[in-house]
Amino acid sequence: MKKSKILNSAVLALTILGLVFAIGTADEEGESPSFEQPILITSIGQSPGAMMAKVLAKRVELEFVFEPTATAEQLEEMDVNTVVAVVGASGKGLGAAGLDIDDEISRVNELICKANELEIPLIVMHIEGAQRRGDMSNQLINKFVPESYYIIVQKSGNDDGLFTQLSDENDIPIKQVEKAAGAAPILDELID
Repeated sequence: MKKSKILNSAVLALTILGLVFAIGTADEEGESPSFEQPILITSIGQSPGAMMAKVLAKRVELEFVFEPTATAEQLEEMDVNTVVAVVGASGKGLGAAGLDIDDEISRVNELICKANELEIPLIVMHIEGAQRRGDMSNQLINKFVPESYYIIVQKSGNDDGLFTQLSDENDIPIKQVEKAAGAAPILDELID
């Protein structure tokens, strides 16, 4: 009887160990979360990057709504399953939208809170490279990238490793591209 208990305990331990190993392997392989259409393309910082994302989404024939200054209220009324937000601050773009950096932070905070409430995942993109990095952009990157489910970044915009660091610290999958156009096939692959 003791042998039977020992054998059962050993089998149970090996089964648990096998499950833990299998789960660990799946995580290490970095399986991406799934994202669905239609998508909302918006901006975090009002740079031209959101318009670039719109062109890329058209290129791979994604179904989308383009609203650079989308609000939480608008999101609630939209029939979208994923938010794609392009981060990069532009003083000119903020001014044209009638916003300052504090207004933009408030708007995006509310938008992301509503997306979380509605269980709509967020993909953050930075596709304008090093020229779109600066104090205002970095403020937005540090605040909002950790809220995302996936990061797409142009390599030159990640020369200092900030996006990689935020990815590692928050366990968020990240994909780097050489040029903005390289984000199109990634969006096509990620979004069903």
